Amino acid sequence: DHSYKGVKKEIRLLKKYLKKGGWICFDDAFTVYMGVNKAIREELLKDKKFSNFTQVTRKMFIAQKIK
Repeated sequence: DHSYKGVKKEIRLLKKYLKKGGWICFDDAFTVYMGVNKAIREELLKDKKFSNFTQVTRKMFIAQKIK
């Protein structure tokens, strides 16, 4: 599901279970899927518990939970 609501829901669910030091990875990030991009920006890039944001490949984005 590449919709904004779907991705946002999945990120919120995963954030609850991801331990400090864990990584979350996305495929199709920051490409043509505006819903994916918006959800990542809102749920991870603005969250002080995440850092080490990296666009690994053209489509793959990762972030690490630091707190």
